[in-house]
Amino acid sequence: MSEWSKEHALSKGLLRRKCVYVKSVSRARIRIVMYYSYILKSLKDQKFYYGSTQDLDKRLIKHNKGDVKATKFRRPLVLHFYEEHESRSLAYQRELFYKSIEGYKYLKKKNII
Repeated sequence: MSEWSKEHALSKGLLRRKCVYVKSVSRARIRIVMYYSYILKSLKDQKFYYGSTQDLDKRLIKHNKGDVKATKFRRPLVLHFYEEHESRSLAYQRELFYKSIEGYKYLKKKNII
């Protein structure tokens, strides 16, 4: 088993347990998909990485395995902050906001970073 498998990460408290959102509509089950904008913190250099994804747990594992070029040499990374969004475009817009000067000021003002 890889050091950064999902089971290992859950046992170490690096991932949160997922809630599955299911709505019953006339015998059909519909899964509501959520998208996330997130901030990771590098334990190596104490810097932040901003991103967006559909599956936060899988994305964190990819970052910590070294599969993401931008964070490969900044491992290990921990989930510092995240927000849920109803669409991919909203999550991506929020990621871009985090990366802007206004977003940086907002995150500092709210004591998120």
